[in-house]
Amino acid sequence: MALAQSSNDITITWHQQNAPIAVEVAGFSEVTLQTLIAQELLTEQWQQVFQVIVVDEQLQNPVPMLGSYSIEADSLSFRPRFPLLAGQTYQASFSFAELVTLLPDLLDGSNLQQDTIISEFALPRADTPLAEVTAIYPSADELPENLLRFYVYFSAPMREGFAVEHIHLLDGQGHVLEGIFFDAIFELWDPSMQRLTLLFDPGRVKTGLRAHEELGRALTVGETYSLVINEDMRDASGQGLARAFEKTFTVTEADLSPPDVNLWQLITPEAGSTDALSIRFPAPLDHALLTDYVRVQNAEGEVVHGEILLEQNETVWHFNSETAWQTGSYSLLVNTKLEDIAGNNLHGLFDTPPEEKLILLGQTSVSISFQIRP
Repeated sequence: MALAQSSNDITITWHQQNAPIAVEVAGFSEVTLQTLIAQELLTEQWQQVFQVIVVDEQLQNPVPMLGSYSIEADSLSFRPRFPLLAGQTYQASFSFAELVTLLPDLLDGSNLQQDTIISEFALPRADTPLAEVTAIYPSADELPENLLRFYVYFSAPMREGFAVEHIHLLDGQGHVLEGIFFDAIFELWDPSMQRLTLLFDPGRVKTGLRAHEELGRALTVGETYSLVINEDMRDASGQGLARAFEKTFTVTEADLSPPDVNLWQLITPEAGSTDALSIRFPAPLDHALLTDYVRVQNAEGEVVHGEILLEQNETVWHFNSETAWQTGSYSLLVNTKLEDIAGNNLHGLFDTPPEEKLILLGQTSVSISFQIRP
């Protein structure tokens, strides 16, 4: 199925046959196509000419969607980086004037007109229950002064562009703190649009930088704060949350000790069992990175597949193998980019200049050997 709008020979078409949905502009002359191919325009230039945005009355200045542009056969194609969301309206516009401004040589009698064509598209809204916040990490009630990020998990895909409006950090008196989180052009969502990363402004977290010297860190030792997600934050279908969510925590001294694998306590299962392989950490590690940066391998270097579970405020890592453990040698492969909740990694402190990070210099991973015994 496809929806299209045209201007003379030029047509905008939304293709739904494949995922993710693609948007195409077709009907160019051969001269125009060859010129477009030869120019190798940058993404920012393509966005001036062929722009796809989210249509939303609450977005005063909508920005172009993330995605990739390509010339395919006889058309210009845009493929969004993230799947389109049910109930959301999208708009694609192609500007002939902008194209000619970029490429004046196209004034060659080809079929380009000095106007803009626009096409809108929406996936049907699904009848789904209201989304809600399912978890916020780090999960501990005491967090360090130099905390680097929060992860907020939702029960369903959410709509991009509303975090600043509907997520706030409040001090102990209930006042909203401004200028706390990193002001990125695009919100930091995972591909499922169910996990949002809130990054504290690194310039304030890291000592020696101007923002830190002028404003200090956002958090103060001994103070209590609340991270609040209000119910007006909208999911992919445009509905608000089932309820507001609040995480209250107290601030402790800054964490200035990088993760050290030598301090990890490894608890191994017995051969023939399906018990978990576990690691106890001296301090909480980054929730998302723990699921990606620690792998189990057998003696042949093959990855052992299984499920990872985190407990006790991200200080305990459990790995449940898909099959029973066999007697023999294994290893944990740990990426040296693994961080604690203050952004310190196996190379050193977040606060340390890169040229001074001498721990594990040049190593991308650390291997920890262990045995499964009968």
